[in-house]
Amino acid sequence: MVELDKYPSFITIDGGEGGTGATFQELQDGVGLPLFTALPIVSGMLEKYGIRDKVKLAASGKLVTPDKIAIALGLGADFVNIARGMMISVGCIMSQQCHMNTCPVGVATTDAKKEKALIVGEKQYRVTNYVTSLA
Repeated sequence: MVELDKYPSFITIDGGEGGTGATFQELQDGVGLPLFTALPIVSGMLEKYGIRDKVKLAASGKLVTPDKIAIALGLGADFVNIARGMMISVGCIMSQQCHMNTCPVGVATTDAKKEKALIVGEKQYRVTNYVTSLA
């Protein structure tokens, strides 16, 4: 990267805490470093090679509350992904069926019948309240 002066716009660090229901349980529980361990390592490596100002770091993985987001930002993240919090705010019940297209509440499915369970007009207020609570 340094030799060619070509860098990614950002790197997303997704902790090894099992942040998705769209994978197998073995992968959720046994792969990777915890997010708060990995962030300073990656940030430090970018600094070591003098490219920290060229590459943004995103943090992802169980960042649902303002305190966790603040910790991630303090450990080197430039921005965060908050998929889990958004999913919960629209009604996700963590049934761990995302990868099977059988989400019972219509959040993670392409099944037209199951999609009807997600009533956007009702959920928009919950999403607004959640995002506002993060400020």
